[in-house]
Amino acid sequence: MRDYKDYYAILGVPRNATEKEIKAAYRKLARQYHPDVNPGDKEAEEKFKEINEAYQVLSDPEKRAAYDRYGEQWQAYQRMREQYGEGFQPEGGFGGMPFGFESFADFIEQLLRGGGGFRATGFHAPPRDIEQTIEIDLQDAIHGATRTLQLNLEEVCPRCGGLGELRDHQQTCPACGGRGRKRFSLLGVEMPCDECEGTGRVSALCPTCGGSGVVRRTRTITVKIPPGVAEGQRLRLAGEGLPGSNGQRGDLYLRIKIKPDARFERKGNDLYVDVDVDYLTAILGGEVSVPTPNGTVTMKVPPGTQSGTRFRLAGKGIPLGQGKRGDLYARARIVVPRSLTPARTRTAGATAPAASTGGESVKNRKNAPSTEPVYLISVAARMSGLHPQTLRLYERLGLIKPHRVGRSKRLYSEADIERLRRIQHFTQELGVNLAGVDIILRLLERMEQINREVEEIIEQTNARILQLIEEYNLPVDPNTLLIRYERLDEEG
Repeated sequence: MRDYKDYYAILGVPRNATEKEIKAAYRKLARQYHPDVNPGDKEAEEKFKEINEAYQVLSDPEKRAAYDRYGEQWQAYQRMREQYGEGFQPEGGFGGMPFGFESFADFIEQLLRGGGGFRATGFHAPPRDIEQTIEIDLQDAIHGATRTLQLNLEEVCPRCGGLGELRDHQQTCPACGGRGRKRFSLLGVEMPCDECEGTGRVSALCPTCGGSGVVRRTRTITVKIPPGVAEGQRLRLAGEGLPGSNGQRGDLYLRIKIKPDARFERKGNDLYVDVDVDYLTAILGGEVSVPTPNGTVTMKVPPGTQSGTRFRLAGKGIPLGQGKRGDLYARARIVVPRSLTPARTRTAGATAPAASTGGESVKNRKNAPSTEPVYLISVAARMSGLHPQTLRLYERLGLIKPHRVGRSKRLYSEADIERLRRIQHFTQELGVNLAGVDIILRLLERMEQINREVEEIIEQTNARILQLIEEYNLPVDPNTLLIRYERLDEEG
């Protein structure tokens, strides 16, 4: 039997494969054996050329039809078709079909095949790699897991061993009718039948695989997923791919796809989680429970924690190998209760006055003059009852600092005007000189700073008192325990 190059086996597709299947198989093999991927590998280079040759034929409908009918002699058929055309007639001499053939196809078939048909059977292909996607949970990606997969893959036919025929079941050769020889009518000679090699008998086609040498079977594969795998990562399972005609198998590549997790968000090797923080804990500080991939841990929250603040828990993220791990970031989410228990109602009722130092001081702070610079010097002078030159003098002495726009333009705020009125009060009504005014203003500023610091301390203390009342459900009126503070002012 002459050497036959099976283009279908080269691409690893059945003879009835669609154009789409042929194209997909070609692209996959071309990527695998491309010279750029296998530099210096002569075997891969030859394989790449063979794959291209097969695709050039099977991707062209006309060439494929000729190949399906005439096998490896399709090129000779193409050349003679281009030379003589399709329209030969029996009586047309050289311009028609010679020697009484009814068609050019019959002429080529008799010339090249002697009336028979070459039967391409068996499985001829190299071991091939395949890729599948496996979807896992984030917990499996963190800790690792074992998964069982069911894959429907090609296998070498167990009955014929990939030959496509049964060597122990002989039948009459359909090409020569059992004679062992074929007569070439055109040349008037007989030659040994290339189908049966002159024996007149051939092996029967395998009924299990239909002569292809392969069948599809469902295989069960157990996969170990290592800890720390990432989205898109490929796991290689050697020898679990598609078989070749030499009995060896290619590799199976599993591409990891990780499902979204309800609690954790993954960024690289770090994890992010939202943690609810009670509003009192956020104000006063305390401890909260934080979920991690390995269980719950306790985290300290400092006083004054704002919603969205991130806290880093080192080594609580994705495993990196060699005992190392990424980090876990806990994002504070301040929780305010939608409904209040009786104890919380008492606490809430006492919070408003406790959070301040008295109604008058709150009013003063809410009505504090604006610091936004909006008034020109002429307007500010008129509002404060002073001459513009007096404002410039106060500026040179450092008693007032207006907002500068450019080199000469000055803008004053309501707070600046209030300060000018105070200066006028001290100088004109109390007879204090400007040096004394500067000292008084500095003292008043320090007094305001002390007021703010004391108020902040009292606010935290009162909030803690309310928290303890609620925590231990103490039967006391919060207003009897809360600290009151009268702000210091310039009148004493």
